[in-house]
Amino acid sequence: MHRINAKEMIEKLRLRKLSDEGGWYRETHRCPDRIDPGAILWSEKEGEHNGIRFLYTAIDYLLTRLDLSMPHSILSDEIWQFSGGQPMEMHLLSPEGEYQRHILGNPWEGMTGRILIPRGWVQAVRLVGRETQAEGAWGLAGCYVIPGFDFADWKLVPREELEGKFPEDAIKTFFDCEDVEDDF
Repeated sequence: MHRINAKEMIEKLRLRKLSDEGGWYRETHRCPDRIDPGAILWSEKEGEHNGIRFLYTAIDYLLTRLDLSMPHSILSDEIWQFSGGQPMEMHLLSPEGEYQRHILGNPWEGMTGRILIPRGWVQAVRLVGRETQAEGAWGLAGCYVIPGFDFADWKLVPREELEGKFPEDAIKTFFDCEDVEDDF
């Protein structure tokens, strides 16, 4: 039986490269309803949404064995749901400095099938054991952002903001790696 590889999956799902964060994605749904999150959902403070957003958005998000989802945060809650392939290692950091590590994967194999990342938390993701994965390995998740995703609400988090908060091996994983070309 043929196992679909990363290149085939990317083509089948019509994904495109996410340049700053890393990985591959395609928006699959954007709710036509809109909301003003700053006026309705949260009190005003620095870092709040600055305008109307779609109620929610959904994407397919894929990592190959060579991809990293670099540390970043968004101003909305995000739900990740495992969809297939290899499990993903998620590194999370709350605004108060609480670090968490989760394995997003098949719940029938004892892994977390779905996880909520609260707004403002730092997230960084990679395939579990990416260094030893076979060429063409991939992991796929559905990501749902509420209120809907807008690039104005997204920020890449530099290494300096994570030092002393993220485990040193996690920092090295995401920042001390060579840029590599896709191997498919």
